[in-house]
Amino acid sequence: MDSLTYQQVLHDVYEEIGATPLVHQNEYTEEVLPEDKIPDELENQEDFNKQHGSRHEAGQLSDVDKFIDRTTMSVTYKNKHIRLHQFNIDSKFRSVRDPYKQTIQTPTNFTFTFPNKIKNVISMRASGIEIPNSYYVFTTAKNNTYFSIAVGSTPAVVITIPDGNYEDPYVFADVIQTLLIAQFPTAGFLATLGDNTAKLTITNSTSTVFSLDFTTPLTAIQTTDNGIGFNMGFRNTTYSSQFSYTGEAIVDTIGPNYIFLSLGTEYPVLTHFYNNTYVPAFAKVLVNVGKNAILTDNGSNMITKEYTLPQPKDLTHVHVRIFDAYNEIVDIQGLNFSFSLEVVEVVNFALYNTLTEPIT
Repeated sequence: MDSLTYQQVLHDVYEEIGATPLVHQNEYTEEVLPEDKIPDELENQEDFNKQHGSRHEAGQLSDVDKFIDRTTMSVTYKNKHIRLHQFNIDSKFRSVRDPYKQTIQTPTNFTFTFPNKIKNVISMRASGIEIPNSYYVFTTAKNNTYFSIAVGSTPAVVITIPDGNYEDPYVFADVIQTLLIAQFPTAGFLATLGDNTAKLTITNSTSTVFSLDFTTPLTAIQTTDNGIGFNMGFRNTTYSSQFSYTGEAIVDTIGPNYIFLSLGTEYPVLTHFYNNTYVPAFAKVLVNVGKNAILTDNGSNMITKEYTLPQPKDLTHVHVRIFDAYNEIVDIQGLNFSFSLEVVEVVNFALYNTLTEPIT
């Protein structure tokens, strides 16, 4: 007796109990007619059985362009190919004399010598700068502490303020008035600051005509920051034939809003232009704190403070300078400043050859 299939046995059982079969065996054709297809059915029915991979596995990405690090002369290298040296340079530990020039060193003009020669340096970066905002806005060296005043036909008298800072413009106006009264006790001079305009007015309350002269050696060289008159808001050099004068600009007792850090002219990260002169600098430092506070630059302001050398170079020292917009050394009045310097050295021979090969 031939063996029965499961469906035949099931059919016989249903006939005996008088039940309707739940399953009918049908023969399926390999192809489905177009009118029998559902809208989202595969065009090729065999595609359903093809292996398409696991949904738990990441698909293969398309090819992408090779990354090129433009900041390292278009050479991609790994961390093991370089060595990072980090130094904290503090002016308080400078030597008295420059070991190379034998000149007296100051807190903002000195040479830092590395403990050992660093070979094949390809870049340097200032990662942190701390400078006390203690330099004076008014100094004899800047020629902005004096002006001349003549009352009537009498000879001119020089009014001189002490070197220092007068951050509050009202205090500055009071100092000017005190000095005028000391020189002309009966002339009735007033130096007042406009509450709304912040402009300084010098008046002779007796309505006596007087003249002002703000001439300094700098007035023939530059039109800005050329004497105390500029800080007082007066844009002309001389004034005469009046008993009251008001400055054209507001009083400036704050001083510059930026200074520069230099590690030598051979490392020009940026170039500063003034009086038809170009001066290279390593970093621009914003003065964003008041006097007698520490201005700190940790790199968060996105101002570039990194220099990439054209060719690997051996490094023994750097000449550190802090200077202002007129390339004058900033005098922080006996205090010291510090900064962090990161130096990158090539230690991989193949990378060294790549960096030193001629550019075609």
